[in-house]
Amino acid sequence: MNISKFGPPEINGPNLDCDIYFTLNKPEVDGLSSPTTQAAITAVLAPGAPPFGAIAAAIILSYIDTMKQKSGPNGVSVKCTVRQVGGVAPQMKEFIAEPL
Repeated sequence: MNISKFGPPEINGPNLDCDIYFTLNKPEVDGLSSPTTQAAITAVLAPGAPPFGAIAAAIILSYIDTMKQKSGPNGVSVKCTVRQVGGVAPQMKEFIAEPL
């Protein structure tokens, strides 16, 4: 997993947005269903941009099928934004996966 952008959270009107951009190579995409790969992704994301890191990891892992479907011969590129509105739990605002 190569992370090119991870936060910091930015104020966008009443919202707090955290952008995360990363790529996964083909072997990483192929292993997305593995608990070991999922744990590695969580370990990389969890410490970043508190409290968004751990929440982002859980949310991103719910997009495993999308990342696999959008994967190209060299992997997948992902751009996503996790948004928190007020005191409500953060949610995925935008998730874009493109083939590499």
